Amino acid sequence: MPELKLNTEFLKKAFKIVLVVLALRYCYILIHKFLALLFLFQWDFRTYYFASKAYSMGFNPYDTQLLAEIFNPTIELAYVYSPLTLYVFQPFLLLEYQTAFYLYLGIKCLVLSWLFYLWQQSMGRSIDVLFYPFCFLAFNATIYMDFRSGNVSLFEQLLLWLAFVSYLKRRFPLFCAFVLLAAAFKMTPILFLLLLCFCDSDKAKKYFFISLGVFLSFLLLTVLADPELSGEFLKNLNELGGQASDRGRINPSSLALVQDLSRWVFVQIGVPVMPQVPVLLFLVVAAGVAFVSWKALSVLSSSSLEEKERLVLFLFCLAYALTLPRFKDYSYVLLLAPAYFILTRDGGFKASLKLLIFTVVSTPEILRGSSFTDYMPLAAATDYMPLAAACGGWGLYLLTAFKFQGKTGQPTQTVLPDG
Repeated sequence: MPELKLNTEFLKKAFKIVLVVLALRYCYILIHKFLALLFLFQWDFRTYYFASKAYSMGFNPYDTQLLAEIFNPTIELAYVYSPLTLYVFQPFLLLEYQTAFYLYLGIKCLVLSWLFYLWQQSMGRSIDVLFYPFCFLAFNATIYMDFRSGNVSLFEQLLLWLAFVSYLKRRFPLFCAFVLLAAAFKMTPILFLLLLCFCDSDKAKKYFFISLGVFLSFLLLTVLADPELSGEFLKNLNELGGQASDRGRINPSSLALVQDLSRWVFVQIGVPVMPQVPVLLFLVVAAGVAFVSWKALSVLSSSSLEEKERLVLFLFCLAYALTLPRFKDYSYVLLLAPAYFILTRDGGFKASLKLLIFTVVSTPEILRGSSFTDYMPLAAATDYMPLAAACGGWGLYLLTAFKFQGKTGQPTQTVLPDG
């Protein structure tokens, strides 16, 4: 028996070493590719920088063609955030674009380091060495996708995870403040205020309504401060939602999947594509996910589980991802900690194996080019593997929640220690 136990431990360590080596190899390829094409990347930051510069010079920052003609012909993407957010990028204008480019990249590296710390804090337990390669590879290397695009998403993630750690410590004013800051750019993070509905504190409900009022006031202030620019902002936002090419690999969202599958079905049966149909189907799917998730969250919040606050938080993150009509490849950074937490909750060799399977399933690059992807709809389906993996993680949380349905007891609060 001791010999069998020794062999099992050896296999576990060998398995982890192999996984880490393979992960490091893949990370090396990504880093090499990133450095080789560095100035072709961070295209979102290029738009942020020159839109802010145009605004400071009195030009329309929402006119993409104007930005390309005056400043940089490689600008192709429109600025799609509210006018007040332009002030965030004003400090970068003190530097030439090339210097600002490197500064922005360096700040994002520091933000990522901070995120690793916050992720560990949010899980409330020590993390395995496999956590790091998992984060860099899972969901089609979502961290790499963020750095490649230069999007503000990673800063949004930092604010959200500061909010989440505050939530777990039951510091609700701080939680609300960080959520409001995170919602300043893309607005959808305001939905995380709904987490307060699953707290057993009367003050939590009060903070919810106060924060909602502050957010609505911010939107009103944006319009009143510059009605003309606000109109340009809404115009760009509307055009962003209508981009037909913004689907698949770069935007593996639920709506994009429904649109692609609907189009394929319509083509197969020889019927003209009706754009209203996929939108209606998505609304049905999103409503179903929201309903089931809300029920599971209610079960968890009234259970006697020690980790119920974490389970509520992480399940909400996955439900949020599945119900948004737009969820870009870099947005999946939000799901790294929730996925790792549920996959490794039981520990042991099975946890490592689940991490491997999940990483492969969520990373279509591993399967791209294999023979089975030559067939439709499987070829397009590989683009949506991050979404499929998110659905799998969501399902695991639902199973955990509904195991305790009807077995509620005196709630046990799990509060993170300070520091």
